[in-house]
Parts: sequence; structure tokens; C-alpha cells
Amino acid sequence: MKVIIAEKPNLGRTIASALGVYDKYGGYLSNGEIAVTYAFGHLLELKDMDAYFGHKVPWGENLPFYPDPFEFDLKKNVKKQFDIICNLINSSETDEIICAGDADREGEVIVRLILSAGLKSYKKITRLWLPDQTPQTIIKQMKERKLDSEYDNLYYEGLARTYIDWILGINLTRSISSIASQTMSIGRVICPIVIAIYEREKAIEKFVAQKYYSLVSNVDGVELVSKLKFDINERSDALSVCNDYNTS
Repeated sequence: MKVIIAEKPNLGRTIASALGVYDKYGGYLSNGEIAVTYAFGHLLELKDMDAYFGHKVPWGENLPFYPDPFEFDLKKNVKKQFDIICNLINSSETDEIICAGDADREGEVIVRLILSAGLKSYKKITRLWLPDQTPQTIIKQMKERKLDSEYDNLYYEGLARTYIDWILGINLTRSISSIASQTMSIGRVICPIVIAIYEREKAIEKFVAQKYYSLVSNVDGVELVSKLKFDINERSDALSVCNDYNTS
């Protein structure tokens, strides 16, 4: 039996439908030859810093902290589905496991972490690479699937990003929060977003209304507005462009 692990339930249902797998069971679909199960996105997450010490660590202490090795735990409320996946991939009837995470590094990481945590013995592992989710693509890619080891670099890239996100988030958040005496979340994604919001707010505060010329045409009730704008002292330039538009 071949076991396909999709990244999310809706992807699992789409794959199953394309392959003619319709019989529903708890947490998967099967036709006897193929079983399609699924994750809920990430089932595993990196442990919090406290878990490595076995107790609560004051936020300003033991920094910078770098786990060696990094360790993962199951997220809350996903153990039932994780156990279903484990039972399928470890079944004596299963001779091939097909990774069907999204066609990107995160999709590769999601399924591989499940296999790393749950697979107990060697099984052939292949990759179902889906640039889109049409039935034609799913059927074609099932026939052309490659060994998942050919996507090792994609997995390592995704894992490296996961580690870096954790290192930045944990160390900077704990450090700055302990200095500020309040929780201040810092991370690779949140920092540029906050900066963008801050700069936009400052631009709004400093905004000074100014008059300008805009080019507008109205033909048979259809109004068109040019994206070009001219300062109040550029009236001649605006008229010149208008003439060009009208004669072209």
C-alpha cells in the first residue's frame, strides 16, 4: 500500500478525489491500494527555551541561547491525527510513503518532520510535487514522482529558516523584554512589518496637503484619470502632456 501524506485536509481530499480514493476512515481515505492522510500544517514545533532546561528560565538569563541539537514537540490538539499517520506509515502493508506537502520548502519540512518523529523503520519515500492541484497534474505527477531524497536541499533550506526564526525570536524577544520590563515580540517577520507601519504613521503625521495638477479626460461619460501629477508650478508641463495625449 502507498500512503500519501498531504499538508492539509483539503489538499488530501483533492488528491484522493483525483486518484479515485473515496472510502473515508478516521483521519484518512483509502481504496486498499492507496491511503491518503493529512496534517494540519505544522504538527510539530520547536521546543521553547524553558523545555531545554526543564524549568522556567528568567527572560534575561542564559542568553544568547542556541540549542544543540534543536528538538521538536507535537503541537497541542494534534496527537490524534499524528497517531493516525504513524499507524499508516508503520503498517506492515505500507511499502511506500509519498510526501505531498505544498510545492515549497515549508511543505517539505512539514512532512519530513512527521516522518522523522513517527517512522520506525525504513520505507521507500517519494515526493508528489504539485505546482497546481488539478486532477490532470496530480495524476501526471504521481506517475513521475521522484525519491524524496532529491529534495534534500529544499528541506535543509526550510529547516535552516525555521532554526534562524527561532534563534532570533527567542533571544531577541527575551532580551529586549527583560530590558523594557514588558513583553516585546521581535522576529524576522514582525520587525519589518512594525517598521513599515511606524514609517507610514510618521508619514501621515507629517503630511502637508498641497495643490497639484492632475490629467483627466471625459469622453462620452467615461472618465479617465492619469497617474501623473504635477506640482502647482508645473502647469505648463501638465498642458504639454495633455496636448501629447490629445494628438496621439
